[in-house]
Amino acid sequence: MSEHERHDLSDDELERFAQLLRDTDPAVIARPDPSSNGQPQQQPEYVLDDEIIFETLGAFETRLLPPSVSLVGAHRDGTNLLPQFGWVMPWGPAGSGKTSILVDLLFHAACGIDWLGYAIGRPLKIVAVVNEGIPGALQDKLKQKLERWEHDTALVRKNLAVYVSPWGEFTFTKPLLVEHARAFCTSFEADYIALDPLHTLGTSGAGAPDETEAFKRKLIDFGLWQNIGVITAHHANKMGTVSGDWDRHPDTVIHVMKEPKQPATKVTIDKARPADPAEHGIPFLLKWVVDTFGYEREELPTKSDFDENGLLEAVLNALDEASGPLTKTGVFKAVGGTKSHVLKLIDRALARGEIVDLTPNSHAFALTLPNRPEPSLLDDVENGLNKPFERFDEQPNRPEPSPEGSEVVRQFDPPVGGGELEPNHLAGNDDVDNNPFLD
Repeated sequence: MSEHERHDLSDDELERFAQLLRDTDPAVIARPDPSSNGQPQQQPEYVLDDEIIFETLGAFETRLLPPSVSLVGAHRDGTNLLPQFGWVMPWGPAGSGKTSILVDLLFHAACGIDWLGYAIGRPLKIVAVVNEGIPGALQDKLKQKLERWEHDTALVRKNLAVYVSPWGEFTFTKPLLVEHARAFCTSFEADYIALDPLHTLGTSGAGAPDETEAFKRKLIDFGLWQNIGVITAHHANKMGTVSGDWDRHPDTVIHVMKEPKQPATKVTIDKARPADPAEHGIPFLLKWVVDTFGYEREELPTKSDFDENGLLEAVLNALDEASGPLTKTGVFKAVGGTKSHVLKLIDRALARGEIVDLTPNSHAFALTLPNRPEPSLLDDVENGLNKPFERFDEQPNRPEPSPEGSEVVRQFDPPVGGGELEPNHLAGNDDVDNNPFLD
């Protein structure tokens, strides 16, 4: 039965067909095995009892369960990027390139070609459901990718299927759509179904724990963790974090972020089962390869090599040359460098008595030298250090506003107190319209 013929079935006929699939024992559904030269092989009957069972480890280790297999990556001693029958969630802000990276992964998976250092043992079959955008835009994106694909295009066309109609309306709240999708995935022998984006699939609310649990149950009913894997692409919230209580459920969580001012995307494996400790939580870059609409992986330095002694000397010189105490901001402006490194060296110099902190609450530093008077707050003040105040509850004096039209001699710059600011996860999203690498 062709795909177009299935679309012409009546609802009653389609429901009878779906019921037949529901009543069929999964143990007798023949699926090809990569070692059988394409000949159908009967899957083992996995024991997933409905009854309540507790048993010893000795009994449990012999129980026949869906296997722990990695389709992309390593199931032991590495990162299991796409576990068989697993749940994978790439997430990031709009315009971060989630869809483009997902398409590149699916093309490699369909051909059985290793992707960015992750092993793919055999060609995979994947169904893609994209619920947003113009249909022709997705079609053109995939056609462009095929035109520049350097590997077997026939395998991609054979092993990658796309949800077509009704466009943009696939949801787990419509049982008929779900049954149709499950029937197609079974007949197509799909390893994974990729769903993009998550919030269009019939989730409810803002992603509270009970709401995500309810949707997880729908995915389990669909076959998650038993006989099919699920990819759910998800958006970030306005704070730049995962929207809702979703990241605790999937087996693999991948953070995708556009790298500011560069044709590259930063990727972080937030979670995997298992995850290689050498890359778990450590970002790497995917540099865009325009010729193929692909990517090259570039490792980011995990440790900064900086001249600690040279930077410390620069800090001391800056304090020596200043006409008065310097705030943290003043030191940063004078010596440059990474703020964490400068703060570390300030602490080191304080511990060694090379500098003093004149105002511990707001931090104003001066050099301690044997051949010059002890610095005090009566010295000239640079870079916005406020005039000292006597009482603990007295507010520091701020400069009077300049008369309109007069020249401002010095801009008020309050001293920095406390730690560094949190990074703005939404900053630097300088994407260009119609960029094929972006969503």
